[in-house]
Amino acid sequence: MRHGLVVLVLALMSLIPGVVKGENVVENLGVPSKIAEVYGSLVSPDGKTILCNFGQTVNDFFVVAVTTDGVAKKIVPPPGKGNQWVLCRGFIFNPVDRKVYIGSTFDATFFRLDPFNLDKGIELLGQMEKGETYSWNMTVGLDGKVYAGTYPGCKLFAYDPAAGKVLKLGKMSGNNKYCRTLAVGKNGKIYCGLGCDEQDVVVYNPVDGSTKSVIISGLKKPGFATVGNNADGEVYTNVNGKSYIIDDNDNLVEKKYSTARYTVHFPNTFADGSILLGVNLEGKYTIKDSSTGVKTTGKFEYSSDGVLVFALVEGPDKNIYGSTFLPLSIFKYDTKSGKNEFLGVHGGGEVYSFVTYKNKIIESVYPQGRIFSYDLDKPWNPNGDAAISPSTNPKTIVSLGSPFMRPMCTIIVDNMVYIAGITDYGYHQGGIAVIDAETEKLVAKYEGVISSQSVSVITYDPATKLIFGGSSIHIGNRKPIASAATMFAFNPVTGKVEYEFSPTTSTYTGVQFIATLKPGIVAIILSLDGKWQLFVYDTVKKEFIAKNIVTPLKKTPVRFYNTAKNGMVYSNTGRELYTINPQTYEVKVIKSVEEGNISTNAVLSGGYLYYGVDQMLYRYKVEGN
Repeated sequence: MRHGLVVLVLALMSLIPGVVKGENVVENLGVPSKIAEVYGSLVSPDGKTILCNFGQTVNDFFVVAVTTDGVAKKIVPPPGKGNQWVLCRGFIFNPVDRKVYIGSTFDATFFRLDPFNLDKGIELLGQMEKGETYSWNMTVGLDGKVYAGTYPGCKLFAYDPAAGKVLKLGKMSGNNKYCRTLAVGKNGKIYCGLGCDEQDVVVYNPVDGSTKSVIISGLKKPGFATVGNNADGEVYTNVNGKSYIIDDNDNLVEKKYSTARYTVHFPNTFADGSILLGVNLEGKYTIKDSSTGVKTTGKFEYSSDGVLVFALVEGPDKNIYGSTFLPLSIFKYDTKSGKNEFLGVHGGGEVYSFVTYKNKIIESVYPQGRIFSYDLDKPWNPNGDAAISPSTNPKTIVSLGSPFMRPMCTIIVDNMVYIAGITDYGYHQGGIAVIDAETEKLVAKYEGVISSQSVSVITYDPATKLIFGGSSIHIGNRKPIASAATMFAFNPVTGKVEYEFSPTTSTYTGVQFIATLKPGIVAIILSLDGKWQLFVYDTVKKEFIAKNIVTPLKKTPVRFYNTAKNGMVYSNTGRELYTINPQTYEVKVIKSVEEGNISTNAVLSGGYLYYGVDQMLYRYKVEGN
């Protein structure tokens, strides 16, 4: 499966929980979340059917056709050809040939569905270009061609229904990777919203193939410019937080605009005149009577293969809690009953890291470094407004903002939560944020802990009472400023870096793993010369006591680790469960996954290592713990 996600085929290893006893046993605990993300919905041209586009992150997308009497039909693309995720909105109606077009991610492919002949299924029309992965957005030109923008080449493509072929229209920017949003002008031109090194809008003229930017250089700051068609068909854009309409002469006119659906490409009216307001991932839809304004709801059932299991934590109640990736859902695995419980969905994005405090689970969530608190003593109720409703649970503590866009690593020391941040798109340095878990208040945000770098991983050393961490030169998916990553010792009292250090003179671009083996001793794993190598640092003496220990690891280590009662450290890569001996510093792989990818951190609980493989949850019995 593309992008490191593959279809899980571990059936021969699957065992019913609780049936087989003993050590070194793998148990398949099932699929904890069987929902999917809604990436688009519209009403068929005859006004009789709702068409919904669902993405599963691990497996192919599918379309559900729902008639007005609630009957649902699932329609799938050719096997293994159509994955979708993230912000892709490649689900659009072409008013010229009256077909629905769909884009995919990982291989940027055009698909087509005939709403008048659903039994024909979803047609594969062709890949846009090898090497282009995300088909971010689509629009339909006045010429009847379906246009799509891509990543990472920031290119524009079109599918010509008349000729039956994919057209390569070229790169829209020399500085950016993302051609993320599209709109069509009443003048027939195609407008492309670009980012992330600089916000830009480039207009493509289908008549002569020319391109030009319509944004003045002073507005081209890091981030994304967005474009779209409002309900009147005007082209709007948002650049640096300001709203504009782009007129037929490609001039920017500062003006507030509505982002109501452009029904030419996203029809929402039924044959009786009622209007589809939306569909959610639970299959619930809302329809408004156009004459009375009365809203009614309905629900349809659909089946999903499940979505990617992304992060795990042992809860205060000794059950295993986890989250999924797009959509962000939370689930619980009851370690006594052996059953999964789907708790629900809250927010967008994904949880990057968990910590626990008393009877709460604290979630660090992408995007914008949003921090949530889930109180296990209260009912699940994520839909309230945390600012006014005390019953909201999980509730938002704070949104840390762009320097902490991806809160990659979270630790807790006493009641203080420390969060390491990878920057937002286009920004150039991350930092460390501090939250008081008792009061659930933000204590401090330290931006630029390492200049022009993100903070990728942290651990606490009780011997020195310092936080040791590693940086990454990767900053918001833009060209790095720094040439090499570094290690550092951060003083949580002063909020300053005490000193920087490095285990090698070789260049490395990021620190992926650091762990406190015991007070005064931390372990670091780096990728050097094509191998994962272990370094051991004495924090009191400020010197390395072991270097360049070549490990048997084949894949990238995750940022999290577990310390057992006997002192052994447990962690994982994308394919391996492994240990680090705190006395001998031996790194030993204890279990390899041959099919699929470990998609979570491994959690040690009750003598088992719990981990996700794509959309499945597993556990592995470990020796002596």
